[in-house]
Amino acid sequence: MLATKTVQTGLRRGTSSKLAASLCSAPPRCPNAARPQCHISIRSRPGLQHQILSRPLSTTCPLYKKKDKAAASGKGGKSSKGGNDHGSEASADAGSGAAADPHDMSSLEEALGKALERLKSDLSKLRTGGRFDPAVIEALPVHVDKKSGETHRLGDLAQVVGRPRALGVQIWEKDHIKAVVSAIQSSKYSLNPVVDKDNSSKYTVPIPPLTKETRMEILKTAQAASEHTNTAVKNARQAQQKKLRALQKTARPDDLRKAGDKMEKVAANATAEVKKIFEAAKKVITEQ
Repeated sequence: MLATKTVQTGLRRGTSSKLAASLCSAPPRCPNAARPQCHISIRSRPGLQHQILSRPLSTTCPLYKKKDKAAASGKGGKSSKGGNDHGSEASADAGSGAAADPHDMSSLEEALGKALERLKSDLSKLRTGGRFDPAVIEALPVHVDKKSGETHRLGDLAQVVGRPRALGVQIWEKDHIKAVVSAIQSSKYSLNPVVDKDNSSKYTVPIPPLTKETRMEILKTAQAASEHTNTAVKNARQAQQKKLRALQKTARPDDLRKAGDKMEKVAANATAEVKKIFEAAKKVITEQ
């Protein structure tokens, strides 16, 4: 009976050892499948404490750091550093935007000032009453050589002086007399230069009185110039309004409201000035 138990114990011991070896040495069927750790206890001798042989079974394949990942991480570190730089620049820009004064209307006022000056310049070149701006004649193109197509500004070839009801033209070179006179005669102003008796290079250009039809054409030109200026005023106002909208997240609502009221006032004053300039020109054009 004792021998039988001894044999059975030996078989159990051999079976347990083989089972433990097979379980611990066998690879997992799926490297990605999660398995709990295997703990196998073997009773070596009767009466002794159980010895725990623990071997963790790896549930994942060995991880290798890829070169591209390493490079990416290195670049990422640099980019993060660069990102901090860009972030600081962006924050600086945001700070400058936050520091922008919504009440600053310098750009709007500059744009409106240029538009008004352009309107005054355009209207001054129009023929009004018995006056004629010499700059209009000076701006006429003169074809010096028709074969080559060479063209010069009349003001570069002659001097134009304003006189009561006339213009004086002094041509510098005799070779340009014919071309300059032809340019004045062919202009849309219906002018006819008269040569001076004592100087063949000097001409007098009489200013004929304005007819009703001519006055209406000049008035239409002046009105078109004023409308163009009003459009420029509206565009400048819209640009300023866009700037105020960009400050909605950084400026106080009360400041934006006051700045908007100021913007409307500046634009309204410019529109009123356009009307004033046009009315003054209209009065001169239509005077008898």
